[in-house]
Amino acid sequence: MSVPHPPSPPAAMGINGATEPKTGDRPKSRHRLLADAAGAVALLVALLVVFLLDRNAAGRSSALARKFASTTIFDPLSTPLAEVRLYSKKEWIGGFGGSDASEAAVRLGLDWLARHQADDGHWGPDCLHLAPAGCCRGPEPCPGGGSEHRIAQTGLAILAFQAAGHYDFNGNEYSARVRRGLNWLLANQRADGRFLDQRDGAVLSDMYEHGIAAFALADACEMADSSGQEPADRYRQAAQRAVQFIEYAQHNDGGWRYTDQRDLPSDTSVSGWQVLAMKAAKRAGVVEVGQPCVAAVEAFFKRCEIGASGRTGYQPGQVLSDATTGVGMLVHEMILEQPDSPLVRAGAKYLADVAEHSWKGQVVRRPRFAAHSGDFYTWYNCTLAMFLAGGEPWKRWNDIVRDRLVALQCREPESCANGSWDPDGRYSPQGGRVYSTALAVLTLEVYYRYKSRQAQVYERP
Repeated sequence: MSVPHPPSPPAAMGINGATEPKTGDRPKSRHRLLADAAGAVALLVALLVVFLLDRNAAGRSSALARKFASTTIFDPLSTPLAEVRLYSKKEWIGGFGGSDASEAAVRLGLDWLARHQADDGHWGPDCLHLAPAGCCRGPEPCPGGGSEHRIAQTGLAILAFQAAGHYDFNGNEYSARVRRGLNWLLANQRADGRFLDQRDGAVLSDMYEHGIAAFALADACEMADSSGQEPADRYRQAAQRAVQFIEYAQHNDGGWRYTDQRDLPSDTSVSGWQVLAMKAAKRAGVVEVGQPCVAAVEAFFKRCEIGASGRTGYQPGQVLSDATTGVGMLVHEMILEQPDSPLVRAGAKYLADVAEHSWKGQVVRRPRFAAHSGDFYTWYNCTLAMFLAGGEPWKRWNDIVRDRLVALQCREPESCANGSWDPDGRYSPQGGRVYSTALAVLTLEVYYRYKSRQAQVYERP
């Protein structure tokens, strides 16, 4: 990295602000001492500038932070978010509900994702073929590639790596893979900011995919900003255009759906990804949507609330999945900045009760492609919302969902699918193995993905 020369130090000032006498007015030896001192100061300034501007070289600042973490008490609530994701979590993750088993599952999941990235940087069903056409290394390819949603699948994989501290700029184990994935997204972004997967003459796009890709780019910029450096200009501009397109595509009713046809009714599921992207972009200082956009989002989600239960429907008066209850809580926690609102408190109690009623005490099996053996989309949305809500409902939810996810992971060392999650249950057959694995990993990374004082309800190990 080129480092600018530090500015020449100003003329030395006397105690009353007057310029020091010229050399001939003082003994020569004192002048020499002053010159030596000025040179030493200039050298120190230059070294400081080099250190600050070269923070991204081979993860130097992160390595230094980890070194200090081994000898000091680490408080994630007072530490920059990018460093929270990088610290050795062994000493403190238990205070938020993680475990050795959940971290081992994250490492295996990231390893599977890393092994199934295409050479050009994307993730998708075409990656789940035997080499050289795909990334699988036999004897059989990984089953369950799902449908062609490469922009969303790539965005989710990038988010999973970034949540574990692998950034495009810090030289971590998977940083190069993150960079390739981000660059692939940029290659599939139009000038107006929309992401379009263009291949074989087909153009595939929807706002689900756009929101996830925008979120991945904004999160990359947020982690650079949190590390004390400027995000790469190409990523900043791409994230800015992507979020501006989200604001442009907002429907007349205040939400979003599959297309940018603004007269169509919105749904809270698609809208949730746009909310996460806008929040990350705001925190990164990339772009902030206008207050009319936020007010319209609030009004739309208000219409989708279901009584005083804390639940949020898919559309006004329509419930399809508890995943949208998590999305409704996230809107209050992130965009509206109301983490302790009545809806959040009621929703947290409702979801904790659901977890205990639906999954507690069940024997966990891994029947391949069985109906409803898992609900990765609900677990992802609701785990993030519950973590931010905290308290005893978070503990009740986490103790069940965390262990269930760990138990569902494929642990077959002889299989190429080792470390992934079978795409079973609701929505997973369409999203495929990349989708289910990325969402499972993101769910198990929640303990350090964001900050939450309310989630510190566990006894520290």
